[in-house]
Amino acid sequence: MSTWILSPHADDAALSLAVALRSEVFPEPIGVVTAYSVSTFAVDEGRSQSSITAMRTAEDSRFAAAFDVSIRQLGLRDAPLRRSIKGTDVFDLRLPVLSRSVNALARRVRSIQNDWSKTTLVVPSGVGGHIDHRVAARASDGLPASSVFAYADQPYAIQDPRLLDQLRERRGEPDWSATASTRNVAVKVEASEYYPSQPAAARMIAALGVASPPTILEAVWRIQ
Repeated sequence: MSTWILSPHADDAALSLAVALRSEVFPEPIGVVTAYSVSTFAVDEGRSQSSITAMRTAEDSRFAAAFDVSIRQLGLRDAPLRRSIKGTDVFDLRLPVLSRSVNALARRVRSIQNDWSKTTLVVPSGVGGHIDHRVAARASDGLPASSVFAYADQPYAIQDPRLLDQLRERRGEPDWSATASTRNVAVKVEASEYYPSQPAAARMIAALGVASPPTILEAVWRIQ
């Protein structure tokens, strides 16, 4: 694989990088590594874990076909929810429960292939207040890829533009970004529609085309 996109769930890559995938930003072929492919959440909380997982997997397949990527599932259960963690800082990755999550994911990512020297790796920045994004960002540390890029986690950086400002302060201007053109908004909306199990994200993305969309829809920084 020429490019691996590490994503907590495949819909995170879809919402964060849909325009990039349609714009040939990364070397092809492209694979999306889904860290947490055993799902425990969906709109209908009454469904079984297996049915939720099957539904999310079907959504991923439709997205992958439409955006010409492959999906690699790592088989981990969803990362711990914030409310399930007791500690002064639930985002402190040194907490045992989160440290275990980081280590487990790092081992599985490294096992994808033996030689990373000709591979581009694309990872989340870990912004937006979601533990799984932070775990995925940390788990990618130290992989000997030929180049590493970090993307602005969406829809969080759209919902709160201060997050994008924080990334700019940390890394400077993006090496690639997508503005809120009519075409780009349409691509984002299309990507969100493959994930009906995530209606809040879809509504947020759809609202981009209504009034005062942000200047930047997607952003990527080269970090290695």
